Amino acid sequence: MTRKPLFFFAFLLLLSCRPLPQLAEDHKHSPYINYPCIFVSPEKDAKNPVEILFVKTDTLDNSIRKEISVVFVDEDLPFFFFDWCYDAYRRNHYRRKKDIESFVLYYSAATDALDSVAFPSTFSRDQRFRKNMVTHFSQTFPGSAFRLTDSRPVIFVNTWNHMFSPVDENPGMKKDSLFAGWLRKGSRADAESYFRRK
Repeated sequence: MTRKPLFFFAFLLLLSCRPLPQLAEDHKHSPYINYPCIFVSPEKDAKNPVEILFVKTDTLDNSIRKEISVVFVDEDLPFFFFDWCYDAYRRNHYRRKKDIESFVLYYSAATDALDSVAFPSTFSRDQRFRKNMVTHFSQTFPGSAFRLTDSRPVIFVNTWNHMFSPVDENPGMKKDSLFAGWLRKGSRADAESYFRRK
């Protein structure tokens, strides 16, 4: 193939790329600086890191509400064949490959202290990473239930489908801390809309 067709296809590819939503504040060079929380995940899930965090902030009467929508590269069942079938189902049902999970941080408007964390259908309970058939639970925890690092709550990603908890349910597994993703201003709906296949 000559160079002209290659340049032409590269030009078309650039035109087709959609820009991501606006960066939340100034995180272009160091996304870790103002990450609202720290994720700790089993090392076995290292191929599915956090890609982007969508953050939607609302000021309420006595608190500040931050809706966090976490975009993981993918979610993989522990067994290949079941994972292949599950990927096919997700692409058809959700029209995306990315895994998007959301939770809400509530801060005191007076002190900026973490008041509570709500996991609506994203709480792992006592489920572990190697469990195949996992269930989505909902739970709200006081801020005191979380270990803080640099004033940020540590949130454990306990299951292969990325359910959260303040408690590590996989104490025997090596862990990774996930800071790689970028911060973006936007809601869960924005995340869904951007990553949905047209």
